[in-house]
Amino acid sequence: MANWAWTLALTGIGALASASGAALLATLGARRLARLVPALVSFSTGVLLGAACLDLLPGAFAGAAPARAVNLGLALALGMLVFFALEKLIHWHHAHDVEPGTAKAAAAEDRATAILVLAGTSLHNLLAGVLLAAAVLTNHKTALLLFAAVLAHHLPQQVGDLSVLVMTGMHRARALALTMASSTAMVAGGMIALVFLRGSPAALAYVLVVASASLIYIALADLIPRLRGHKKGRQSAATVLLVAIGIGLIYALVRLLPG
Repeated sequence: MANWAWTLALTGIGALASASGAALLATLGARRLARLVPALVSFSTGVLLGAACLDLLPGAFAGAAPARAVNLGLALALGMLVFFALEKLIHWHHAHDVEPGTAKAAAAEDRATAILVLAGTSLHNLLAGVLLAAAVLTNHKTALLLFAAVLAHHLPQQVGDLSVLVMTGMHRARALALTMASSTAMVAGGMIALVFLRGSPAALAYVLVVASASLIYIALADLIPRLRGHKKGRQSAATVLLVAIGIGLIYALVRLLPG
């Protein structure tokens, strides 16, 4: 089977499986979903941090010479700065004429968070497609192993993304549609990579770093502040535990899955 067929099959199945996890969550009743949302956001925070720090960044820095490592570090810092500027621009666009502390200000904050989450998730899915295409170009067995790893951490991520969108006040049907639409970026990333990646493999490390910057920024700037409202001791402990479980899941996948 040709490389394009392998890439299309793996990215298409990955996108469909990721979206199905979000669709399953959307079938829950409103009351049950409301109880699950804080837990899912906590778990999603851990998954995002784990994917960035334990998977993407080590892959980007692996074998890099000191001078190149500094450039990659600069790309990470600039990536986070770009996402900060993007968030400021989104907030200004949605709330530049809204008085702080009002209901309208809170709604604008939620809209900005939703846009940033969708942008970061789409980039992450795009990167997953790029990585799968690169693996296909290297070795089909490696591509299948990488597909298992991608699927394992994209399922909880997609479910977590849906929970965050619902928490911002978005209707579940719309949140589901947008979450599923973001999954298609995986297919687009794979197809684009087949055309361009083989000509400039060194660029992949910088793509990894920018994707890491987006995940770290979303986790630290948008998700964790929302979890600080948990004041009860048991609830706070559960929040920290779920973040740790999300990080631990990615660590286990990185350590146990070959390729």
